[in-house]
Amino acid sequence: MEYSLDGSTFIPLDTYTMSSPQTWYDKTISLPAECNHAGRVYVRWIPDNTSSVVGSTPANDGTALSSVYITGTQAAFNDGLAPTLSSSIPASAGTGASATGKVVLNFSKNVQIAGGTTASLGTKTLTPAVSGKSISFSYSGLNYNTSYTFTLASGTVSDVFGNTLSGPVTFSFTTMTRPTVTKKTFDFVVGVDGNFSAALSAATSASSSGNRFRIFFPNGQYNIGATTGNSNQMTTINLPNVSLIGQSADNVTLYNQNTTEGISSTATLYFNSSANNNYIQDLSLKNNDYRSGVASLGRCVALWDQGTKNIYKNSKRFHKTLL
Repeated sequence: MEYSLDGSTFIPLDTYTMSSPQTWYDKTISLPAECNHAGRVYVRWIPDNTSSVVGSTPANDGTALSSVYITGTQAAFNDGLAPTLSSSIPASAGTGASATGKVVLNFSKNVQIAGGTTASLGTKTLTPAVSGKSISFSYSGLNYNTSYTFTLASGTVSDVFGNTLSGPVTFSFTTMTRPTVTKKTFDFVVGVDGNFSAALSAATSASSSGNRFRIFFPNGQYNIGATTGNSNQMTTINLPNVSLIGQSADNVTLYNQNTTEGISSTATLYFNSSANNNYIQDLSLKNNDYRSGVASLGRCVALWDQGTKNIYKNSKRFHKTLL
């Protein structure tokens, strides 16, 4: 076994003597002190090609090197240098910073901060949180499109050995322009522009744009099972970015009237795995079991959602089992 600090000059370190074929030999070898704190250490194994074992048959069928572990202990090492600021979030002179967020300072090594230290951001006083090489300062309530100066006093940041950053940390950044909300009209009003089947057809045609498609239900009862359901009146939606919005949760009901029971075949509304980023608000989903005068069939669900990032706000579901 040999080692090197430059990858070119290798120095013998130790040897393995394998006296018997087809046998594993374990060994622990210590690297010399000059390897401590080295930026890179190379280790290699060189065979003794003069050995009588090499090439012998049938006992020797090859040599394998396996389960090599290089371990060490973390020793205190003081380089005498203070940490330096590597980067910050927001960046110095940066623009578009959030009005609520964090100032994060990233340093060249693990740091600590003097007890009781605070920083200033405009007129705000910020409290630090240290994690490894980073110090973060949470803030909120900044004005939009405004320049702010962050200041952390000198002599407050050091490494674990007390090597202290002498100068202050100070820089300025500008917050983002206030976002504007553009009001959208509904893309389809059920009962005005057509039934729910026509609404889904329109949403399918528009899906290639990648934009959200908004469907509105005025107050009323909607048997979507009869309109868009399969043979058991389960309506399947496989579209992303669709919003179903009712006039009110108490007065808009989407329902079906399935004839057989089963968790995977009775849902009033079924979002399959392609139906992602959908939104339902202010409407109720009712399964057949809960409609007046209809006997219970057994296991039935009002909503079956296998998509991701779907949101339900102020919506109601009447069911036996929710998946």
